[in-house]
Amino acid sequence: MLYRPLHGKHLFINSFRTCFMAKVLIKNGNPLVRNYLIPSSEKMQPKNDWPLVGDHYHVGAKLARIPPSQDTSRYHENEINTYGSWGIILKLSSSRNLTRLPNLWLSYTFWDSKIEYGEPSICYDEIMTSEIGVGKWTELIRKYGFCYVENCPIYPEETKRLIERIAFIRKTHYGGFYDFTSDLTMKDTAYTTFALQLHTDTTYFTDPAGIQMLHLLSHENGCGGATLLVDGFKAARTLKHECPQKYEVLCSKPVPARAVGNEGITIKPSKMFPVFNLREPTSGEDEPELYQIRWNNDDRGTFPLENKNSNTIDEWYSAARSFQSIINRSTMQYKTQLRPGRPLVFDNWRVLHGRTAFTGKRRMCGAYTYIQILVNHDDYVSRWLNTNYSRKQILDEIS
Repeated sequence: MLYRPLHGKHLFINSFRTCFMAKVLIKNGNPLVRNYLIPSSEKMQPKNDWPLVGDHYHVGAKLARIPPSQDTSRYHENEINTYGSWGIILKLSSSRNLTRLPNLWLSYTFWDSKIEYGEPSICYDEIMTSEIGVGKWTELIRKYGFCYVENCPIYPEETKRLIERIAFIRKTHYGGFYDFTSDLTMKDTAYTTFALQLHTDTTYFTDPAGIQMLHLLSHENGCGGATLLVDGFKAARTLKHECPQKYEVLCSKPVPARAVGNEGITIKPSKMFPVFNLREPTSGEDEPELYQIRWNNDDRGTFPLENKNSNTIDEWYSAARSFQSIINRSTMQYKTQLRPGRPLVFDNWRVLHGRTAFTGKRRMCGAYTYIQILVNHDDYVSRWLNTNYSRKQILDEIS
């Protein structure tokens, strides 16, 4: 809920969690969020100012959290206008010279190789014993794009129960919950001992797999097989900063994809999609926001024959080489060794993953959870919402 005094260039924001209030100011042309702790019987006490960084205000975990029942305001009720959604505020902002207010749901933490010093993780028991634990887990995945689960039993059955705490398991031509070794049972490079380039999975689906989990159950008589992760959203932002024209090419040029390696399997999406897929802006002043990356050199098809003489093909390959160069930078890559009892869960729409070559025999298990196209809330986001917010808050926000 948002509260706006009838006079002055500021808003009071009672967040979607209704756990803090903040004051949005304009200072020297720059927006600031000033946080307040509001005890029921005291005046507001300013805590600190947070400057706008990138597209998002830094609000959330570091703010003082207070029960909704203790929220007070120094304004009389006759001096306050109340709004139930960001959309209304966005329409009003131009009249008060306010900078665009972001959707607080979508504030991400971008990372690079230094994430190894602060890996997001949560304990298995916390997830399995409470909805609060699931809420913390899904929030970490939303914020960072990946999360480890500590102290998971080293059994496929328990791993399956874990991923089902988010949503049902999506069945593909690989099956549902998969338990495999490097024996090429499926005609896929994941079933080999070879190194894998950084990629996202199932780009050949109209709706690529969303949340993926990998759990190394054992690695016998060998070495290698390090996992590589890259924050695709950060890599895309880097390309946009260094080569904005090439970023636009990867946002606009549709790319063919297909899966034809196994007998009886011929999969292609209902239409071609670009590498960077953008969310439609919510107002005329908003910039489109990146929500999905489709990047897999092994699953990419050939561009349609009628376009092969077009300059846009050369432009696309030039842009693709630049993006590949960025994700291959050592400063962008987080390199880690999976180990039994510590499953890795990541957002396949955001995080690119790869692997170094290995020797010996590895046994892995994992699954995809189903993510739908943007026209509906997908199952993961639904689970995140319902474990972090009350039903009333959700309905008030989306109504």
